[in-house]
Amino acid sequence: MRSARSRVAAGCFATLLALGACTDDAASPDPGATASPDSSAPAGGPEVGGSVVFGVLGEPPTLDPYARRATDLTHALVRPLYPSLFRWDPAGRAVPYLAESLEVVRGGVRVRLTQIRWSDGSPVTARDVVASIRRARPPSGFARIQNVRAAGPRTVLLGGRVEDWESTLATAAYVLPGGRASRPGGRFGGPFVLAGLRSGLQVVYEPNPTWVATGPYLDRLKVQFISGLSFLLELLERGDLDGAAVPSSVNLGERLAARDIEYAEALGWESVYLDFRSSGLDRGGRRAFVAAVDRGVLAEGIVRGDGRISNTLHPEPGAGGSRGPFGRAGGGSITGAAGLLTGPGGDELVTLTQRIIQRQIERAGGALQIASAEPSAVYGGGRGDPGGVKVLRSGGVPGVSDPPGAVRTLHAYPLFHVETVIAFGAALKGVEVNPTIEGPLWNAELWWLGAP
Repeated sequence: MRSARSRVAAGCFATLLALGACTDDAASPDPGATASPDSSAPAGGPEVGGSVVFGVLGEPPTLDPYARRATDLTHALVRPLYPSLFRWDPAGRAVPYLAESLEVVRGGVRVRLTQIRWSDGSPVTARDVVASIRRARPPSGFARIQNVRAAGPRTVLLGGRVEDWESTLATAAYVLPGGRASRPGGRFGGPFVLAGLRSGLQVVYEPNPTWVATGPYLDRLKVQFISGLSFLLELLERGDLDGAAVPSSVNLGERLAARDIEYAEALGWESVYLDFRSSGLDRGGRRAFVAAVDRGVLAEGIVRGDGRISNTLHPEPGAGGSRGPFGRAGGGSITGAAGLLTGPGGDELVTLTQRIIQRQIERAGGALQIASAEPSAVYGGGRGDPGGVKVLRSGGVPGVSDPPGAVRTLHAYPLFHVETVIAFGAALKGVEVNPTIEGPLWNAELWWLGAP
């Protein structure tokens, strides 16, 4: 077994050549061109063809990134399907995707779109961008835009109080056809189309026939919804999965090594935090709850060398990446208080965190009952959501800071910051960790199957 830390090469990323090249004299792609597998595979490079099965923990409640119930997993699974004006590379840099140019103008920016087509051959237009912005909701950067209008078929004018437009337009800001997510057989603008969806089982991707950049190399990519980490690792070991997004857990590296499973990891933006929004606790109750939680015990007992305590809800890599305003933002007594501590089922790290916090609250004189539910219910709300104080994971967004008043309201409280991990069999090539909100499929068009 070998463990490979994620490495980011300087210069152009093949998957981020969003229909262009890194040279100034490169010609714009023909909007009507269709990339064939043979032409997209470099001589002597990745092999073309084959099917890959990839596992994720849980199931998203929706594949509409602008639906109220959209989750981090929603954003991860739609990344191969829809373009965005900019996107995040693994180093946390916003790089062009659908945007051909961005020009600062009075009150905002003018963005010109590169010429690409939806999977049915119709062009991606400024109207698609406008409609997507009008539907967007946080965490999408589109939700920060205060005014938008089309200034031509391929030009949009964007306005608002935005300091970094590239970062804003890279943050979960997908351009949907007519502003609406498509069902299988509909229109898609990324390297893949959604070929199938079975609730509780899987989503199926196939190459977009109008994609003109590199790849996809695979004929089909299936993403299966797995109920728990142990089962996920068992499927990887048996070869039933070619790869998986594996949630960080205690001794995960050793467990992967024991099964001879390769993996890549990067300390990025994934964090575990307390969410108080459905707890029923007022601000005083939240402060007392936080005061009873010893994050040092969490770090020593379960995080260890695979992460660190975070004082911000939006940690970044680097020596100072977890600095923030929270600290030990608590006070008051929790004696006699009782409540529910909930989290997504199947996530071992979250379950261990719940148990440690339960004991800490009990030592402080309170009482907590632990409950779990399907990840889609816990993260997306709605039917099956048990409520209470929640222990959740979140894929972070580069450059985002905690909102004003975050410590005062305590809607959420950061616990720790952990590595992002992708595990894969020896035959799956091209996998690279992107620890941003882009998710594990960020470069799936470059995956290919080779000799083990």
